[in-house]
Amino acid sequence: VAIAPRNFALQDLFDRLSMEFHGEAVERDLRMRFVPTRLATRADPVLVERVLANLVSNALRYTKDGGVVVGARRRGNSVWLEVIDTGQGIPPEMQQQVFDEFFQVGNPGRDRRRGLGLGLAIVKRLVTLMGYELSLSSVPGKGTHFRVVLPYAAAADPIGPLEQDPGVAPFAGRTVMLV
Repeated sequence: VAIAPRNFALQDLFDRLSMEFHGEAVERDLRMRFVPTRLATRADPVLVERVLANLVSNALRYTKDGGVVVGARRRGNSVWLEVIDTGQGIPPEMQQQVFDEFFQVGNPGRDRRRGLGLGLAIVKRLVTLMGYELSLSSVPGKGTHFRVVLPYAAAADPIGPLEQDPGVAPFAGRTVMLV
């Protein structure tokens, strides 16, 4: 995985993920809130989005009542990106295991409808790859709080023209239909 850091606004990310997960939250009768923010960070926006999407997906999956809150706050030269849920929580003795591949709390029968147990392993690897900090605090029966500590950026980079992927060149000028 190549890391391509740049300054980007977190609100844009929050807006995309809010749209992506809104339907699931409504379907499960859960509240989901992305707290509006003006903060920007210097990180790889694609990887940060993957990390946050996995955290939100897990939070929704393991929350039966209540909801999920996603927010960002500035702490010195850092931005704390946080996902907090009112889900089942993670027992203290399992809080490190949840980052192992194929491990799931409360799914000893390996029911694939409840996922594969890869989301938090991916989160941990991506955060480590980018050189950032990931923390977890949880109380069984009360919920879980994940925090990713990212570098603060004073402003987002202006969005320039998109670089063309060389793999797309053979399709330039052609009509492509996806079914």
